[in-house]
Formats: sequence, structure tokens, C-alpha cells
Amino acid sequence: MIVDTKYCGMVFGVFFALLGTVAAETHVVVGTKGHRWRYEKTGAQSTEEGDKASPGKPAGRSLVIKVKNGDNVSFKVETGGFHSVILENARKELKEGIWKVVDGELAGDEKRLKKFGPDAQKTKHAEKGDLIQIEILNLKKGVENGILFGCDPHSVFVKDGKLRMLGVIVLAE
Repeated sequence: MIVDTKYCGMVFGVFFALLGTVAAETHVVVGTKGHRWRYEKTGAQSTEEGDKASPGKPAGRSLVIKVKNGDNVSFKVETGGFHSVILENARKELKEGIWKVVDGELAGDEKRLKKFGPDAQKTKHAEKGDLIQIEILNLKKGVENGILFGCDPHSVFVKDGKLRMLGVIVLAE
């Protein structure tokens, strides 16, 4: 039997290249009736009473979503909620290619999002269904590089010195 080693090498090379690639994952974050974000993969939730976190800063956020570059993050609303997603540094992060919108759209509301800074954008409000899906392209390690998100209206107003429905998307290490 004659074996073409050049052909076998190509076949095995392609096989091992495909074996080394990991399929992208979609992480689902759901706005609930109880004024929380819930991460479907782990069941983790932002606290209903709120976080002692500040807009524009990752520290103190109760919900952390760990992703890989190439993954998608899908924000949804379950029945009975009324939410929109605020992506606090959207303009800057989109410009720098950190993530892109796959489905849905963002708009600015400078007056309403003022506390989140000039780069903040948000989705439309919904009582049920999909809000937005983003693909993570070039997120760097470290919570300080995380994608900060909140909710309009629940993260816009301070309650007992705290903000509700804040989270951060970080690169899984």
C-alpha cells in the first residue's frame, strides 16, 4: 500500500487546527421583574437592593460575566420587567473594536445618561424579549478593562445611596 505522506500531513494539520478552535459561546443576561440582571449560565444576579458602585467604575458591581473574545453576550427581558441596557463606554469601546453590535441597536440620551459619561449609550426599553446582542472582539484582561453595563431606568436613579442593576463583562482568565 502506498501512502501519500504530504496528503496525510495536510489532513492531520487541518484536523488538529480545527480541534484547537473553541466554539464561541452566547452568554444570556436577563432583566427580571425584581429589578435585577440574571446571568443564565450560573444563575448569578445583581442585587435587588443595589450596589455601592459608581458609574464608570467596575469596583463594587455584584454581577460579573466572564467571557472569551469571540463570544456573544445577549441581553433580554423576561415578562413583567421594563428595562433597557446601558453600555457605559459604548462609543469608545465600539470605536476601539472591543465589541460590536450583532443584533439590536443603541442610541444616546445625553441628558438621561449624563452620570455615566459621554460615551454611554442604551437600547430601547422593552417589557419582554431581546434587547441587544454584542460580540466580544478584543477585550483585554482585568476588571479595569471590563465592559460596564447597567439598566435604564433602574441604574439611573440612586436608591438609599446605591445603584441597582450594575454589572461588568470581563475576559475569563
